[in-house]
Amino acid sequence: MKEVIINNIQKQIEANSVIKAEEISLILEIFIKKYINYIYLEYESSQTDSFCLKAFNTEILQNVYLKFSLLILKQEKEREQKKEIILKLIQQNQLEDQILTKDTLYDVTIEETIDNQNYPDLSQRIKAEKKTFYSNEVINETKYVRQVTAIYQRRAFNMEIILNELNLLENHPYLKKLNLNLNNNEFFEGEGALLGSWISKFSYLENLELDIDSCNIQTDQLIQLLDSISNCNNLKKLDFTYRMNKNEPIFKEIGTYLGKLHLLEYLSINQSLNKLQQSIGDSSLFGQGLANCKNLKELSFNSSFCFYQSLTQQNLILGLNNLKSIQKLHLDIKQNKLSSDLLIKIVQEISCCSQIEDLSLSFIDNQIEDDTVLKLFKEVSKLQLLKRFSIDFMNIITDYSKLIGFGETLSLCSQLSYLQMNIQSQIESQNELSEVIGNEISQIKSLKTIEIKFGYERINFQNLCKNWGLLQNLEDISIDFDKIYLSYERAQGLDKLLAQIKNLKSLSITSINEENYEIKKSKLFGKYLSKCLNLIDLKLSLRYFNQLILK
Repeated sequence: MKEVIINNIQKQIEANSVIKAEEISLILEIFIKKYINYIYLEYESSQTDSFCLKAFNTEILQNVYLKFSLLILKQEKEREQKKEIILKLIQQNQLEDQILTKDTLYDVTIEETIDNQNYPDLSQRIKAEKKTFYSNEVINETKYVRQVTAIYQRRAFNMEIILNELNLLENHPYLKKLNLNLNNNEFFEGEGALLGSWISKFSYLENLELDIDSCNIQTDQLIQLLDSISNCNNLKKLDFTYRMNKNEPIFKEIGTYLGKLHLLEYLSINQSLNKLQQSIGDSSLFGQGLANCKNLKELSFNSSFCFYQSLTQQNLILGLNNLKSIQKLHLDIKQNKLSSDLLIKIVQEISCCSQIEDLSLSFIDNQIEDDTVLKLFKEVSKLQLLKRFSIDFMNIITDYSKLIGFGETLSLCSQLSYLQMNIQSQIESQNELSEVIGNEISQIKSLKTIEIKFGYERINFQNLCKNWGLLQNLEDISIDFDKIYLSYERAQGLDKLLAQIKNLKSLSITSINEENYEIKKSKLFGKYLSKCLNLIDLKLSLRYFNQLILK
């Protein structure tokens, strides 16, 4: 079937004719998206199922659709043949060291997803997995098994049943990755410690994902669980999701216990909604404890919707300045009613982490003043190794003039190549806002990628991007207009954008929602698009268009 479609497309390209949209979609999904940079078109139309290829009838198109698709077919065939040989040798107990490579080592996954409606006998499932992957004892040897992964999900049950079932996994001594989704379960007295004790039995464990959100676990059991996890001496990656008890935050305990994991490289902490009613204590012990993790390179901290308005002046200082080895930081503290002064202090802490290369901040719906925004950028500009920066401004900006200068400030980060901004302001004059943002971005000469999302506002596209031709390194642009009314007049700056940016390789524009887009103007759109000689990655959301022709 695949060969037939490829041959059909080749003939139609040669004939310069039309390809059905469903064939384009199938080819992209099967061959292109998985293996190489691709041209991806989100195509929606109520009146036609065809798409003219004139605009893309280029050497790039032919290489993508023909050369690589045929190569992929060959690779898939070789992979299947190789797999059959290896399985046969395993069955005959003739697996030789010389044929083992990285690609032939086994990643064994034992997956069990259970709900309270219908669940199989877990012991039988594990026996079946063992028979499949461990048909001979030879495969049990470390040199043949790269890692064993266990994925277990159980909801709406008490922990006694769950722990009994989990004990069956102890037969897998080489377990390196464990994914436990236990949210919405009951923890009775002592069961938090039992779960932690069970986890700590796996001496090879390197990657742990633990989700106990929506559980009624008490603070003392949560601390016991953390204490047990701290005994997993080989742990390199930890993703922990829990519900904070409304009276007793555990910032100190997270730092104290997880700080014992000296090999830890990645840590993600997700605190779900449960608003605190008392003091959060000395939260700086969070960072002070984690400072003992000398290998910690990546930290993701999500503590949204956690604080009542009466706690606006709480000293939520996480001690992040102690994390000298951190290279990637994601901090999401939206909708916490935190003051401008406190947010500045937090970013000042971050600016002391001189090794940060990737920074993501979300401050949505905190009590931040317009004057604070530029101060935040000035603190960020102290990170001289910064390469990627994301910031969420939604519902913050009320005066666009307060943004003037952020481009010059961020340009001090000479290695900054990626900028992502999420903007939804309360400014009435959106033309001025889009012009200010566009002009400021054009001053960051090192940028290669720009991603901007606007929400529910009328943005002038031409004002936004008219100076982006000054960015000689710019290769990737992604603009999401959310549910914006984007008429042709507002989008006509696109042609100038494409004409100016010589190195553009990737373009993504979504949510162009104007129903009465005229055919004449859509032809112009295609004309300018065809000038992008280096474009290899295209994503357009063309919803509600009556017809679109690219030529």
